[in-house]
Amino acid sequence: MRICEILASTGEGGLEKHMLDLCNKMAAMGNEVHVIVDPYFAERFDAAVTVHCLNMQRSRNNPLLLWQLLKLIKAIKPDVVHAQANKAASLLSRVKRFLSVPCVGTIHNQKSKSAMFRSMDAVIGVSKGACSVVNHSNKHCIYNGVDQSLSLDAESCRQELKELAGVEGERPIAVALVRLVEVKRIDVLLKAWAGVDADLLIIGDGPLRSELELQGKSLIEQGSVHFCGFVKDAAKLLPGADLMVISSDREGFPYAMVEALCAKVPVISTQVAAAKEALPLSLQVALGDSKQLGDKVKHFIAEGAEYQGDLDKLFAWAGDVLSVEYMTQATVNVLTAVQTKKVGA
Repeated sequence: MRICEILASTGEGGLEKHMLDLCNKMAAMGNEVHVIVDPYFAERFDAAVTVHCLNMQRSRNNPLLLWQLLKLIKAIKPDVVHAQANKAASLLSRVKRFLSVPCVGTIHNQKSKSAMFRSMDAVIGVSKGACSVVNHSNKHCIYNGVDQSLSLDAESCRQELKELAGVEGERPIAVALVRLVEVKRIDVLLKAWAGVDADLLIIGDGPLRSELELQGKSLIEQGSVHFCGFVKDAAKLLPGADLMVISSDREGFPYAMVEALCAKVPVISTQVAAAKEALPLSLQVALGDSKQLGDKVKHFIAEGAEYQGDLDKLFAWAGDVLSVEYMTQATVNVLTAVQTKKVGA
């Protein structure tokens, strides 16, 4: 099948990882994969993927961008076109009436604006919560998946985490793998950490870093909170952690959580869509409630054995469903179905 994938982002997050992993794996499966992306991503795909570049930093209303996109799709002559996230879906929805091929859009979060997905022949959501934002008769939930073939030594990873934070001793290590922006609510996490006897490594960067470091100054001075900044391939260090903590107000299905579960690292999270769908109630806390989050972390550290039954089931599920192979095959199944239906119409 000849598949045209569109990404209009220029960032470095879960959306972009999803696009790269999906396209590379679809090509490895024998599909002819073409991607339309900003030049920023030109060198990021495997050789089997054909890359077409457009300046995606322009507005989704830019008539030249829309004309160039339509011309490029027609030149590729795909069997199906697949747009990743809102901006790409918005662009595709505006040129769709000039195309004779089926179009699919994937929703990556729970943003309120979703009209651009309604004209698609099928919609994929990376969580049930993401799916819920659009009224469509042909919706599919396909969770983000990661490469589970890597075998990493937990002790070596733990030592790297300790060196990263500059800590010694054997206190529990908790990790927040996160971009420092408002929706991630690291302010809530810092309030929760008062009185927690564990090292919290906040791995990631963002515009709120200085403000958050100021808020957490006393915890930093006490040696219980460590702002580690951006760390390349930080997910590979997760086997060395005792716990991941997510304090967000909104998430689709974050790769940080997927990576942790596949590494058999417990996750305590606020009740974002992903947590409500994937985690047992015993590992969920209310949105914005720093006291409940802190109490849950303390109880987990003190009484970890009480959670083992839930964790065994959770890790088994993650091993079955949260792989890049499962994600890719499920996506190809949707693309094939809409393409077959279009041909048979």
